[in-house]
Amino acid sequence: MKKYAPDFTTIRFDGTRIRSDMKKINRSQLFSTVIRNFLPELENSGSPLHAELPDELKKRYCAEKDENRNFALKSRKFGTEAEYSKEEDLCFLVNRFKDVPGVSGLKSYSDAARVFGEQCAVVGRKKIQVRGFET
Repeated sequence: MKKYAPDFTTIRFDGTRIRSDMKKINRSQLFSTVIRNFLPELENSGSPLHAELPDELKKRYCAEKDENRNFALKSRKFGTEAEYSKEEDLCFLVNRFKDVPGVSGLKSYSDAARVFGEQCAVVGRKKIQVRGFET
């Protein structure tokens, strides 16, 4: 039986460990980023529907570029008596504009709808559950 002796002159050693500069992002940041991308594109599209959105929602995502501002707003109320959450905001936006032809064709809207579909599930009538965190 012949002993296996690999030829090390043709083997790539950099293929065993891939390094990447890809940003690590959690779901909360993903939801915020998708919403922050969608709202300015909606406003720039010339649609009057941007003005109809709740001011609180626009303040949360269109204000200054402070990364930590959303954590301070956790205790504020939005809409009914439900506590503010990014997945509820994303659900509101996706459902609000899904049947609007000029808006549902926007790239940032399709990104928002995709993220919501992949990361969230609607349980019952009003409860939104992030996938992977079932209780």
